[in-house]
This record gives sequence, structure tokens and C-alpha cells, in this order.
Amino acid sequence: MRWHPNFMHGQSIRDTAGNIVRIIDFIAGPSLYTYLWQIKIPHTAYYHQEMARVMKLFIKSVDLLLADLL
Repeated sequence: MRWHPNFMHGQSIRDTAGNIVRIIDFIAGPSLYTYLWQIKIPHTAYYHQEMARVMKLFIKSVDLLLADLL
């Protein structure tokens, strides 16, 4: 996982209540917000053309995080 390009690098620790908290290292590059703001297409076009791709990338990142925690 350490060198996987979609893995959120950082460390996992437990807080005082015993919950696992992920401290994520700085991630270089534009934020998701910046990326989405720069897309200059109507909402319906975004929904049908871009959203599935963005969500697949997001889900892949979450899957990698969960694999690291379990």
C-alpha cells in the first residue's frame, strides 16, 4: 500500500475514545474542489459524463484506506 498512487499516505492512531483517526500527509496537487470548480459544463452533463469517473477514484481511495485500517 505504501507506494500505491491512490493510497492516502499518513498514519493511523487511536484517539482518547479508542477511535481510529487517520492523519494524512500533505497531498500535492489541486484539491478535488478546485478540480470540480474548473469543469465548465452544465450540471446535467457533469452528472452524466464526469461524476461516475470521479466517484470511482474516490471509492478506490476509500477502499485503500479501509484496507490499511483493517
